[in-house]
Amino acid sequence: MGSQLFSLRYRIIISVVLIETIMLSIMVFSNASQVRQTHRDRLDQSAQIILQQFTATAGRYLFEVDYPSLQEYADNILAHDELTYLLVEDNNGNLITASGVLPIVEPLKVGMDDPRSNIHAVHSDVDLVGTRRGAVQLGFSTTIMDQAVAAALQRGALIAGIEIAISIVVALLIGAYLTRNLTQLA
Repeated sequence: MGSQLFSLRYRIIISVVLIETIMLSIMVFSNASQVRQTHRDRLDQSAQIILQQFTATAGRYLFEVDYPSLQEYADNILAHDELTYLLVEDNNGNLITASGVLPIVEPLKVGMDDPRSNIHAVHSDVDLVGTRRGAVQLGFSTTIMDQAVAAALQRGALIAGIEIAISIVVALLIGAYLTRNLTQLA
């Protein structure tokens, strides 16, 4: 009878730990997803603001064919922490200026990420007085976002591990109490 009571104790502990692990895993991954989405929204918002400002200024330089000033402006705009590169093309698709660490692969579609290089690219046509003068593409690093998600996962896993350890101790105590009472009844 002792081994059956012992077995009941461990079945209770395993059940509690399993349920706790599933629930905490869902919570940790949901939290990480929320952190990723928050950073993604912030990155998209920053990218669109910088893209609009740069496109407006680039349009003037493209219209005036002032490529040295455009290059200087492009080099200065790279001071933004997450901006890794920018490309400006003329109306024929010829590269006018490029600054930063350029992507190895072909330019990406709007809002697409290149998982090989942790880059989020945004693209816009340069219109001046209703006429297309060229195009601009900016590449933003997703490293800060990836680090925040990794930190959230690590922090969540640590909290979940502590909660599981506490659950095991509590389940052991409850299991011992229940089985002690069952032993006395037998």
